[in-house]
Amino acid sequence: MKVFLEKHLPILLGIVVSITHYVFCAGFRPPNTSVELLGAVISVSGIAVGFLAAAQSILLSIEDSKIIQHLRKTDRYESVMDKIDFAMMSSFVMAIVSGLGLLKDFSNEQWPHWAVSLWMGLLACTVVSCWSVIRIFKKLLRFPR
Repeated sequence: MKVFLEKHLPILLGIVVSITHYVFCAGFRPPNTSVELLGAVISVSGIAVGFLAAAQSILLSIEDSKIIQHLRKTDRYESVMDKIDFAMMSSFVMAIVSGLGLLKDFSNEQWPHWAVSLWMGLLACTVVSCWSVIRIFKKLLRFPR
């Protein structure tokens, strides 16, 4: 059960956030500055994709280190790489979805409630997946040399 939760926590939390927002925040109106918010999310997501790609390439380049050998011995290397891949892809999808949100002019009308709920869930999923990668790297950097 712990392995299942660890692997699927970002998706599960994203679903919970989407459903919670949809059910309990029906009257929620995005702020007038939603264009700036989407632009900022696109920038941060792009930076996250670059950071995660660099982190993955660093892991691939230090094959002979004790950290990588330990990860391979304990069968966690693939899990770490999968988490980085998922965080990278969710950040990329977040940037694309936020970019699509910029294409529609919502100055005179309200955002569809379902769209805001899905965006909030995707945001939660992306934040949690990136946070888990940061936690992994924090542990790797503390590994005895």
